[in-house]
Amino acid sequence: MRIGDKFITAVLAIIVGIMFIVMKGEVMSLAITALGIAAIVMGILDITKSENKDGIFKIVIGAMVIAFGWLFTSVMLYIIAALMIIYCIGNLLTSLKTDGYPMSTVQAIRTYAKPIVGLVAGVCLLLNQGGTVSWAFVIAGIIFVAEGIMMLSECKR
Repeated sequence: MRIGDKFITAVLAIIVGIMFIVMKGEVMSLAITALGIAAIVMGILDITKSENKDGIFKIVIGAMVIAFGWLFTSVMLYIIAALMIIYCIGNLLTSLKTDGYPMSTVQAIRTYAKPIVGLVAGVCLLLNQGGTVSWAFVIAGIIFVAEGIMMLSECKR
């Protein structure tokens, strides 16, 4: 990647990270709205090209995404939370079955921490979607900003 491209990527990563930190869950609403608007615009463009059937379909889909997008997202988050809980309980039960051999403290932490943290995250997502999603966006934003700063420091070399 050229230095100019790396610089632009770094700046965009920092901007996206700041948006995630400041806007939190609203970023998802903004993305859903942008997706709906894009579908409507593509539908209008199809109609201007005399592709009425495709155009009307895209406009209807775009309007539905704008109107019901958050509902679909909420349902998907409940499904993801339930799957996380089931998966982490399964991992925890599998880890508990391997009690036949001695483990060091570090091995025990590695073995049990991941499913427990995942289980807690799944329960939090199930019981408090808004708060959990907000924190996930804040963490993702911090990661984006850090990545952008690291890329900027590489551009100076």
